[in-house]
Amino acid sequence: MPTRQELDAISPQNPVFIPRGGHVAVANSLALKLAGISKDTVDPKGGVIVRDANGEPTGFLIESPAMNLVRKLLPPVTRERLIDGLKQSGSMLSALGITSTTEPGATPDDIAAYMELWKNKELKQRLRIMQWGFSLADVKARSSVLAPNFGDDWLRIAVSRRSSTAASRARTCTTNTTSSKANRPTRTFMANCCSRRR
Repeated sequence: MPTRQELDAISPQNPVFIPRGGHVAVANSLALKLAGISKDTVDPKGGVIVRDANGEPTGFLIESPAMNLVRKLLPPVTRERLIDGLKQSGSMLSALGITSTTEPGATPDDIAAYMELWKNKELKQRLRIMQWGFSLADVKARSSVLAPNFGDDWLRIAVSRRSSTAASRARTCTTNTTSSKANRPTRTFMANCCSRRR
């Protein structure tokens, strides 16, 4: 991902926020400023504002509580714009020869947009949705946008995930491995790796 400084170089007058998956994002200096994020900002509970050796924010925001500090400033995305974006990305993937994809963390709005593309036979890739949730209310919200009797080789709910919001690539998840000594499980919390960057 680009650094805050690289984003500043190409977009000094406009705020930039780039998420990668559901667990990490990077923002430029203006976006951080608008969100009130500075050297003195305390990490929100459950999130990390990654900092350099001098304690200055690098622009990287780990997990939703930190990402939401900037994300809450974004204008809402209309259904039409979301569908248009999915169509464009589908065309780009087709041009690369990609015929199937997985959506790892679809929101109710995402699922509804995919449903519309599916009903109109406009999906360009076979899609498997990983439906996640933290509570029964989350599951109901996502299920409410599913089309009646939906599901074929083009679109399916492949997995239902119950998650504590963590990712190995963002180094925020708990992993269980087996120690070679006495064959005992070893528990490692990878968020410590992020903490060391401050």
